[in-house]
Amino acid sequence: EIVSYTLDLGQNSPNPADVLTSIPFSVSSAGVVRLSVVNLLGEQLIQEQIQANKGQNSAKLDVGQLDSGIYLYSIETKGKKLTKRLVINR
Repeated sequence: EIVSYTLDLGQNSPNPADVLTSIPFSVSSAGVVRLSVVNLLGEQLIQEQIQANKGQNSAKLDVGQLDSGIYLYSIETKGKKLTKRLVINR
């Protein structure tokens, strides 16, 4: 029996963010996921490895070093990648 792996990414909160933001995501099995933040030129600014539990998870992300603007955040694991938009406003 083949069981497909599912990955879901929610919108960060608060958005716009200032210093800290929380990124909700869920996975169908426990494992390591990679969280990354890039600017609109595709330059990687933040990358973290997170040990995720099966089901709902939340990653706390310190964005205090980023300038005000629009960024993209992604989670990636087991060949799947999802991306959403993050706004920093100070």
